[in-house]
Amino acid sequence: MFSDFLAKAEIIDVRKFAFDLCDANLFEYARNCLMRLCENDNELTIEDVNAISRICKGKMDEYRKAWKSIYLTEQKERGKGRDDRSTPLLDYRKSIESNISNFSKEIIDMIQKSLINRTTDTSIRGLLYRMIGDYWRYLAEIQRGYERRESTSKANAAYQEAEDLIVACCGPAAAIRLSLMLNMAIFRFEIYSEPDEALKIAQKAYNEGIASVDSLHDEQYMDSILLLQMLHRTIVSWQQNK
Repeated sequence: MFSDFLAKAEIIDVRKFAFDLCDANLFEYARNCLMRLCENDNELTIEDVNAISRICKGKMDEYRKAWKSIYLTEQKERGKGRDDRSTPLLDYRKSIESNISNFSKEIIDMIQKSLINRTTDTSIRGLLYRMIGDYWRYLAEIQRGYERRESTSKANAAYQEAEDLIVACCGPAAAIRLSLMLNMAIFRFEIYSEPDEALKIAQKAYNEGIASVDSLHDEQYMDSILLLQMLHRTIVSWQQNK
């Protein structure tokens, strides 16, 4: 089995190996690398967290893309009264929702039980809480009623914890801080349906980031510029759709 090979193999850079597997759409194999990163007792590094985040997000993005496509098609067919077409789509959507739910809860549980106590670094803890917020948000996207309210509340609490930690240790142009603000703005826009508040969060992050981005070192500059561009595109899109 691949997991047995991984346990015995002398792979110097597990993170790079996992990225290569993800790029080859071999997520289940990359997942074994993920577990290896999570199960050791070493101090968690920013590189570890970025690797774990990338591996998890790659799979979740596949689930979310499939869910949105099926959901829109299902609603279209139902609107035309084509129950013979919408019913099979409903069954397929429920299956994808089960995958999203199980995977999200697995990641949240992994962070809370295996990762959060492996570091005292403020920025890394902030990143982990941001991830918790993200996966509760992904759950809220597919839920209704009480379950949606509960996931929304937990996402909000995690994002607030992440903000307290990251703002305390990272300047306004830091990529970690910009990515958090972008995710929090999207959370307000899509889950709370508060476009004005979402725009306020995104605009504030963009303005503060632009004002201080030139103070960053070269290796930090490009990541921050890319996130500032994403924030700007998001702001323009929301303003045009108001």
